[in-house]
Parts: sequence; structure tokens; C-alpha cells
Amino acid sequence: MKIILIIFGLFSSQILSAQTTFISKGKIEFERRTNVWAELKGSFAEQIKKVTPQYQSFFFDYEFDGNKSIYKP
Repeated sequence: MKIILIIFGLFSSQILSAQTTFISKGKIEFERRTNVWAELKGSFAEQIKKVTPQYQSFFFDYEFDGNKSIYKP
């Protein structure tokens, strides 16, 4: 029983020390995809679907460094 408690104590101390890590600089890239065909209605919808792609992608960047951050479309 003592060995199990000692092992548990060692593992829990490793887990608790991992929570003190703080990332102060980084870059995150987001992608938003929109289904263009879902919004098409009317008599010309089928003709428009033939010449346009179904999904449209937009990319966004979020960069942070210390106490500064910027969000760029």
C-alpha cells in the first residue's frame, strides 16, 4: 500500500508541474469554410452550382507575443 501511495505521489507531482508551463508567443491559423450552395435559391440555382465551387475558404491568423496580439483576416 505504501508503494502505491509513493508511486501515485510521484506521478501527481509530475502532472502538477506541467500546469505551470505558460506559452507566451505563438501563431494560430484558422480556416472557415462556407457552403455556398446552401444559400442558393431560385430558378438559377442549378446553373450557378455548375460554375461555382461548393465551399469557399477563408483563412485567419492570430499571433501573440507577451502582452501584444493581432488577429488578421
